[in-house]
Amino acid sequence: MKIKHRKGSLFEARSKGGSSADLVLVHAVNSVGVWGAGIAAEFRGRFPWAYNQYKRDCITQGMVGRFEGYIATDAAGDHPIIGCLFTSGGFGSQLDPMLTILRQTESALKSLAAALPKEFEVHSNRFNSGLFGVPWHLTEALIADLDRPGVWTVWTP
Repeated sequence: MKIKHRKGSLFEARSKGGSSADLVLVHAVNSVGVWGAGIAAEFRGRFPWAYNQYKRDCITQGMVGRFEGYIATDAAGDHPIIGCLFTSGGFGSQLDPMLTILRQTESALKSLAAALPKEFEVHSNRFNSGLFGVPWHLTEALIADLDRPGVWTVWTP
């Protein structure tokens, strides 16, 4: 997959058609139902319905190494899919080791590729590199190796 980099907020992303109807905003999440810090807290504030769906899935299913997409509505009335890559079983002192996070990221990315129709545009931050502590180039290599046509846009502030 081709990776494109843009400066700005991930939440500014719009599809080529100008809306967010065929847009997936991806971030890495833990599997214990907490979006408490970093960009996850921003997602929780902007998309509370998606957060509630995510939290319910964490309670009822084993999610580590999977992708799940939740249709959301933002303040402008657009409907992006909030894509959750379940890359760690915990957070903070319970965070999985880096190599485990990378294995789970690879699995979650394969799950994303299988779940999304090819016409969807994927946008993300430099996930895993913040609070999960994984050097970005390692996660970026997994995205580049993803067997899915199209462009993955990575946003950095």
